[in-house]
This record gives sequence, C-alpha cells and structure tokens, in this order.
Amino acid sequence: LKEMSQVAAEALQKPVHDINTKWKEVLKGISDREAKINNMQMKIGEVESGIDSAIKSLEQAQDDLDNFEEFIADPKSLETHMKKLQLLNRDLKIQERVCKQLSDAVDDIMEKEEEENPLLAEKRETMNDLMRAAYANAKDKEAKVHENLRQVKKYLGDVDDMLQWVTDLRTELKSSPPLGALPESAKKEYEDCMKRQEELEKKEEPIEALIAKGEDIISKCAPNESLQIAEKLRKLKERT
Repeated sequence: LKEMSQVAAEALQKPVHDINTKWKEVLKGISDREAKINNMQMKIGEVESGIDSAIKSLEQAQDDLDNFEEFIADPKSLETHMKKLQLLNRDLKIQERVCKQLSDAVDDIMEKEEEENPLLAEKRETMNDLMRAAYANAKDKEAKVHENLRQVKKYLGDVDDMLQWVTDLRTELKSSPPLGALPESAKKEYEDCMKRQEELEKKEEPIEALIAKGEDIISKCAPNESLQIAEKLRKLKERT
C-alpha cells in the first residue's frame, strides 16, 4: 500500500473498511442477541419461579379454606371464625394482584419471544384457575358463616323474647290480688286468670320448639362453642 498512490490505496482500503464495519455490526448483532436471549431466559426463569410460588400459596389457601367446616356455634365463636376468613380473604386479594402482575409478565414474554412457550402458558392458566377457585371458595365460606351467625342471633333473640314473656306473666300472676268477695269482681278476676292461663298453654308449643331447636344446635357444636346457647336453654327450661 506504501508503494501505491494515495488514491489507489484509498480505493483498496474502502472495501476492506466496509467489510470490517459490516463484520463489527454482525458481531455486535450476535452479541446483542445473545444478551437479549440471556435476559429473556432470566426473565422467564423469574416469572416461572413466581408462578410456581403463587400456585403453592393458592393450594395452601384452598387447604386452609377446606378446614373452615360449616358449623353453628355461639355468636362469639362465629365472629372469631368470620375474622379468620376475612384475614384469609385479605391475603387472597394481595395474591390476586401478584397473579395479575405475573400474568402480564407472561404476556410480555409471549410478545417478545419468537417461539411459543406452552409450559409457561399452562402454568399461568393453572395459577389463574386456582386464584378464581380460591376466591370463590372464600366468598362462599364467608356467606355461610354470615348466614349461620344471623340464624343463631335470631334464635337467641327469640329465646330472650320468650323468657321475657314468661317472666312478665309470672310477675303479673304473683302480683294479682286474691279473688274478690263480690261475685261480679270475683268472676272477672277468675276470667282474667283463666285467660292468662290459656295464653300460657298456647305458648307451650313454641317453647318446646325453641328447646328442641336449641338442643339440635348444641348437638352440632363443640362443648366450648355453645356455652351461651346452653345457658339460654337452661333458663328457658327452668322458667317453663
């Protein structure tokens, strides 16, 4: 090249320079592609690991929900039960946000990958199915506990009303004066007394129904979860 003229040397060097430039671009493209592949593989691994963790958490949540057997108990026990379910529901809402983020990450990977990733897509579907099932299960369990709590409170309210009615009747009968000396007043007082006696007799069937219902509830409860119901039932039996 030293023996060539400057013009000739430049003419010879230009194709070599162009080839070197193109080769550098090819090498850079290969390097960038390898880095992109490595980054993508790393992202896929992180997302897959996150999905595996989410699936494990959701399976555990389902197991926890299955342990919340439907039962009837004192309001205090049912309210404690409800609080546990509400905490679990709160955890599921957090998990739902995590699942949404992971699902979006899978969409992003699918868009950037040249080839499909059926395993990742299948894991995402499993995760989302578990999420929907756990959420529905938790809502169902919470609704049932709400209904049981409503029924038990209504029962205890009915028992309280009956106890109050019986107490008022006893107080009235005890405070009633003896039959009057005059025939007319004695007759009226006797009729009033018999009327109250008839009212008491009409209450016998509802009282027996309340007692039977209370005994049925207690039979379905653990001994330490029906103390309030048992106490109300004892008072009802004693006063009637």
